[in-house]
Amino acid sequence: MQWVRPVDEDGNVFPFGDDTFGAYPLAPIVDVVADRAGADDGFRFLDAAGDADSTDSQSRLGSWPTQFGGPVGGAVGIAPTADDGGYWLVDAAGDVAALGDATLYGAPQDLTGPVAGITATPDGRGYWVYGLDGNVYPFGDAVDSGSTVGQP
Repeated sequence: MQWVRPVDEDGNVFPFGDDTFGAYPLAPIVDVVADRAGADDGFRFLDAAGDADSTDSQSRLGSWPTQFGGPVGGAVGIAPTADDGGYWLVDAAGDVAALGDATLYGAPQDLTGPVAGITATPDGRGYWVYGLDGNVYPFGDAVDSGSTVGQP
């Protein structure tokens, strides 16, 4: 099965190929990632309020934890664990929330600008948080390969 779901700037989701349109209640969408455990498993969506959802209702593990308040500056990224049993959420201030089987490895300190997103390591035992200014912050087993600050 081949399909793709582009998301426009207003958070509307559009199916193409073999996909069929489903109801996606989150809008506007700020990040979308493919599930990692298997081919064509689906996608996870995140809105600015920190609400996460999935094309597979069984993989919805929750949203930004309320005990932390809302995401500061809005949620900006979502990254699934290697087995899709959890995910990390990050907000513009660099706060990281771990849901499901995701382990919290830390969050950036002394940011020089807003955070742009988060990407998990291939084995799911770490992640990189990256800023709009080009800084990259590794956590867990994520390798520190430097940043892109000052590069075109």
